[in-house]
Amino acid sequence: MYTVELYRSQLSGILDLMQRTYAQALPGALLTGALLSGVISVLWGNWTMARLGLATNESFVGMSGWFMPAQLTWGLLGLWVVGLVLTAARYEAGATVYAAVRSLCGAAFFIQTMAALDRRMLRGGRDLGRRRLLITLFSVAALLLPDVGAAMAVIGAASALFGSHGAIKRGNSEPSDRDDPQE
Repeated sequence: MYTVELYRSQLSGILDLMQRTYAQALPGALLTGALLSGVISVLWGNWTMARLGLATNESFVGMSGWFMPAQLTWGLLGLWVVGLVLTAARYEAGATVYAAVRSLCGAAFFIQTMAALDRRMLRGGRDLGRRRLLITLFSVAALLLPDVGAAMAVIGAASALFGSHGAIKRGNSEPSDRDDPQE
C-alpha cells in the first residue's frame, strides 16, 4: 500500500539529492558561464567592429587566430589534477571543486577545439558560411550530447598541448615575443 507518508519520505530523499547535485554543479556552471560570456562578447565585438570597418588587422583576430597560451594550458591541467586529488582524498568539498574545475577546463578546451576546427577548415578552403554552420552544429551537439562535449574537450586539450602553437614544443621552435627577427 502506498501512503502519503511513504510518498513524502521518498520525495524528501529525491529533493535532498537534487539539492546536493545542484550545490555541486552551481560553481562550475557560474564559472563556465562567465568564461563563455566573455569569449562570446569578444568574438561578437571583434566581428561587429570588423563589419563596420573600424577594426584594424592588429585589433581583429578571427576565431581561426585564437590559440590557448601554454601557461593557460598548464594551469588548467594543473587545476584539474588538484581537483582530482581533492576528490580522491575524500575532502568534503572536493567533489564541488572538481565539478567546477572540470566544467571550466571542458569549456576552455572546447573553445580551443572550435578554434582549431576553424583553422583546419580555413586551410581546407571552406567558405565563411560553411565554417560558421559546422562550428554551430558541433557546439549544439556538444551541448546536447555530453559524450560529444567530453570528446571535444579532450581534442582541445590535445590541440593545446601538441598543436601548432601547443604548450609542448617540438625541436627548437621556441616562440619569441619580439618582433625584430635580428634579435
